[in-house]
Amino acid sequence: MNRLSAFDPRPWRAVLLVLPLLAFLACGGTTVPAEVVLGSEAPDFELTALDGTTVDSLSLAGRPVVINFWATWCMPCRKEIPELRQLAAESEVQVVGIALDEGGAESVRPFVEEHGIDYLVLLGNQKVFKRFNGYTIPYTLLLGADREILGIYRGPTTREAIERDLSSALARAVRGESSGEQSSLGGDSGRYGG
Repeated sequence: MNRLSAFDPRPWRAVLLVLPLLAFLACGGTTVPAEVVLGSEAPDFELTALDGTTVDSLSLAGRPVVINFWATWCMPCRKEIPELRQLAAESEVQVVGIALDEGGAESVRPFVEEHGIDYLVLLGNQKVFKRFNGYTIPYTLLLGADREILGIYRGPTTREAIERDLSSALARAVRGESSGEQSSLGGDSGRYGG
Protein backbone atom coordinates (compact mmCIF):
# COMPACT_ATOMS: atom_id res chain seq x y z
CA MET A 1 0.00 0.00 0.00
CA ASN A 2 1.31 3.44 -0.93
CA ARG A 3 1.89 5.65 2.16
CA LEU A 4 0.67 8.77 0.34
CA SER A 5 -2.67 7.25 -0.50
CA ALA A 6 -3.20 6.41 3.20
CA PHE A 7 -2.87 10.10 4.24
CA ASP A 8 -6.24 11.68 5.06
CA PRO A 9 -6.10 15.52 4.64
CA ARG A 10 -9.55 16.18 6.14
CA PRO A 11 -8.43 16.88 9.75
CA TRP A 12 -5.90 19.43 8.47
CA ARG A 13 -8.53 21.41 6.58
CA ALA A 14 -9.96 22.78 9.83
CA VAL A 15 -6.49 23.78 11.01
CA LEU A 16 -5.76 25.53 7.71
CA LEU A 17 -9.03 27.42 7.92
CA VAL A 18 -8.54 28.54 11.54
CA LEU A 19 -4.86 29.61 11.31
CA PRO A 20 -5.46 32.71 9.12
CA LEU A 21 -8.23 33.85 11.47
CA LEU A 22 -5.97 33.48 14.51
CA ALA A 23 -3.17 35.37 12.74
CA PHE A 24 -5.58 38.16 11.82
CA LEU A 25 -6.76 38.54 15.42
CA ALA A 26 -3.21 38.34 16.83
CA CYS A 27 -2.07 41.15 14.53
CA GLY A 28 -4.67 43.58 15.77
CA GLY A 29 -7.34 42.62 13.30
CA THR A 30 -10.00 43.48 15.84
CA THR A 31 -9.52 47.23 15.29
CA VAL A 32 -12.59 48.15 13.33
CA PRO A 33 -12.51 51.59 11.72
CA ALA A 34 -15.25 53.90 12.87
CA GLU A 35 -17.63 55.27 10.30
CA VAL A 36 -15.57 58.32 9.41
CA VAL A 37 -17.94 60.29 7.18
CA LEU A 38 -19.20 63.84 7.16
CA GLY A 39 -21.73 64.40 9.90
CA SER A 40 -20.64 61.47 12.07
CA GLU A 41 -18.94 61.82 15.44
CA ALA A 42 -15.16 61.45 15.47
CA PRO A 43 -13.83 58.25 17.06
CA ASP A 44 -12.60 58.33 20.64
CA PHE A 45 -8.90 58.09 21.42
CA GLU A 46 -6.42 58.55 24.24
CA LEU A 47 -2.81 59.38 23.38
CA THR A 48 0.32 60.76 25.03
CA ALA A 49 1.51 64.29 24.26
CA LEU A 50 5.20 65.15 23.89
CA ASP A 51 5.23 66.54 27.43
CA GLY A 52 4.09 63.15 28.77
CA THR A 53 0.50 64.11 29.59
CA THR A 54 -2.39 61.97 28.42
CA VAL A 55 -4.92 63.61 26.12
CA ASP A 56 -8.26 62.07 25.28
CA SER A 57 -10.58 63.06 22.49
CA LEU A 58 -13.32 64.18 24.89
CA SER A 59 -11.03 66.90 26.24
CA LEU A 60 -10.94 68.46 22.76
CA ALA A 61 -14.69 69.14 22.65
CA GLY A 62 -15.92 72.72 22.97
CA ARG A 63 -14.30 74.35 19.96
CA PRO A 64 -13.45 73.32 16.40
CA VAL A 65 -10.48 70.98 16.09
CA VAL A 66 -8.20 70.04 13.22
CA ILE A 67 -6.67 66.57 13.65
CA ASN A 68 -3.68 66.00 11.38
CA PHE A 69 -2.08 62.56 11.09
CA TRP A 70 1.53 62.97 9.95
CA ALA A 71 5.12 61.72 10.29
CA THR A 72 8.53 63.41 10.32
CA TRP A 73 9.66 61.50 7.22
CA CYS A 74 6.59 62.47 5.14
CA MET A 75 7.45 65.30 2.73
CA PRO A 76 3.83 66.35 1.99
CA CYS A 77 3.27 66.41 5.78
CA ARG A 78 6.25 68.73 6.19
CA LYS A 79 4.80 71.11 3.60
CA GLU A 80 1.56 71.35 5.61
CA ILE A 81 3.28 72.39 8.86
CA PRO A 82 3.47 76.15 8.07
CA GLU A 83 -0.21 76.08 7.05
CA LEU A 84 -1.20 74.35 10.29
CA ARG A 85 0.97 76.66 12.40
CA GLN A 86 -0.70 79.68 10.80
CA LEU A 87 -4.16 78.17 11.29
CA ALA A 88 -3.41 77.52 14.98
CA ALA A 89 -2.08 81.05 15.50
CA GLU A 90 -4.73 83.02 13.60
CA SER A 91 -8.01 81.23 14.23
CA GLU A 92 -10.18 79.77 16.97
CA VAL A 93 -9.45 76.27 15.71
CA GLN A 94 -7.37 73.97 17.91
CA VAL A 95 -4.81 72.10 15.82
CA VAL A 96 -3.72 68.66 17.00
CA GLY A 97 -0.95 66.82 15.19
CA ILE A 98 -0.86 63.05 15.68
CA ALA A 99 2.64 61.84 14.79
CA LEU A 100 2.84 58.29 13.48
CA ASP A 101 6.62 57.88 13.71
CA GLU A 102 7.72 54.48 14.98
CA GLY A 103 10.56 56.15 16.91
CA GLY A 104 8.07 57.91 19.18
CA ALA A 105 9.07 60.98 21.18
CA GLU A 106 12.78 60.45 20.47
CA SER A 107 12.27 61.17 16.78
CA VAL A 108 9.27 63.52 17.02
CA ARG A 109 10.43 65.94 19.77
CA PRO A 110 13.59 67.19 17.96
CA PHE A 111 11.61 67.60 14.73
CA VAL A 112 8.88 69.62 16.50
CA GLU A 113 11.47 71.89 18.09
CA GLU A 114 13.44 72.35 14.85
CA HIS A 115 10.31 73.26 12.87
CA GLY A 116 8.75 75.50 15.53
CA ILE A 117 5.56 73.47 15.82
CA ASP A 118 3.65 75.22 18.57
CA TYR A 119 0.35 73.34 18.40
CA LEU A 120 -0.44 70.18 20.37
CA VAL A 121 1.44 67.11 19.14
CA LEU A 122 0.40 63.64 20.25
CA LEU A 123 2.24 60.37 19.74
CA GLY A 124 -0.05 58.22 17.63
CA ASN A 125 -0.12 54.59 16.63
CA GLN A 126 -1.56 52.44 13.88
CA LYS A 127 -4.49 51.34 16.05
CA VAL A 128 -5.78 54.92 16.39
CA PHE A 129 -4.96 55.70 12.74
CA LYS A 130 -7.00 52.68 11.62
CA ARG A 131 -9.85 53.65 13.95
CA PHE A 132 -10.03 56.93 12.00
CA ASN A 133 -10.10 54.92 8.76
CA GLY A 134 -6.65 56.21 7.87
CA TYR A 135 -4.56 54.58 5.20
CA THR A 136 -2.19 57.29 3.96
CA ILE A 137 -0.68 60.49 5.29
CA PRO A 138 -1.10 63.34 5.51
CA TYR A 139 -4.65 62.75 6.65
CA THR A 140 -6.60 65.58 8.25
CA LEU A 141 -10.05 65.90 9.76
CA LEU A 142 -11.96 69.05 10.67
CA LEU A 143 -14.21 68.57 13.70
CA GLY A 144 -16.91 70.86 15.02
CA ALA A 145 -17.06 71.86 18.69
CA ASP A 146 -19.30 68.81 19.28
CA ARG A 147 -16.75 66.47 17.56
CA GLU A 148 -18.90 66.18 14.42
CA ILE A 149 -16.77 65.53 11.34
CA LEU A 150 -17.04 68.62 9.12
CA GLY A 151 -14.20 67.93 6.69
CA ILE A 152 -12.02 65.02 5.57
CA TYR A 153 -8.77 65.67 3.71
CA ARG A 154 -6.81 62.74 2.33
CA GLY A 155 -3.49 64.08 1.17
CA PRO A 156 -2.13 67.59 1.59
CA THR A 157 -4.54 70.39 2.41
CA THR A 158 -4.30 74.11 3.05
CA ARG A 159 -5.32 76.54 5.75
CA GLU A 160 -7.65 78.21 3.24
CA ALA A 161 -9.47 74.95 2.47
CA ILE A 162 -9.99 74.19 6.16
CA GLU A 163 -11.17 77.73 6.92
CA ARG A 164 -13.54 77.66 3.93
CA ASP A 165 -15.07 74.37 5.08
CA LEU A 166 -15.35 75.61 8.67
CA SER A 167 -17.10 78.81 7.54
CA SER A 168 -19.45 76.81 5.34
CA ALA A 169 -20.25 74.41 8.21
CA LEU A 170 -20.96 77.32 10.56
CA ALA A 171 -23.24 78.90 7.96
CA ARG A 172 -25.13 75.59 7.56
CA ALA A 173 -25.48 75.37 11.35
CA VAL A 174 -27.02 78.84 11.44
CA ARG A 175 -29.49 77.73 8.73
CA GLY A 176 -30.25 74.56 10.72
CA GLU A 177 -28.72 72.09 8.26
CA SER A 178 -26.36 69.27 9.18
CA SER A 179 -23.09 68.68 7.37
CA GLY A 180 -24.31 65.19 6.44
CA GLU A 181 -26.97 66.79 4.20
CA GLN A 182 -24.31 68.16 1.88
CA SER A 183 -21.72 65.67 0.67
CA SER A 184 -19.22 68.13 -0.77
CA LEU A 185 -18.55 71.80 -1.05
CA GLY A 186 -16.61 71.43 -4.27
CA GLY A 187 -13.29 73.12 -4.86
CA ASP A 188 -9.90 71.57 -4.26
CA SER A 189 -10.10 71.02 -0.52
CA GLY A 190 -9.98 67.23 -0.72
CA ARG A 191 -13.17 67.15 1.36
CA TYR A 192 -15.54 64.35 0.65
CA GLY A 193 -18.54 62.61 2.05
CA GLY A 194 -17.02 59.23 2.83
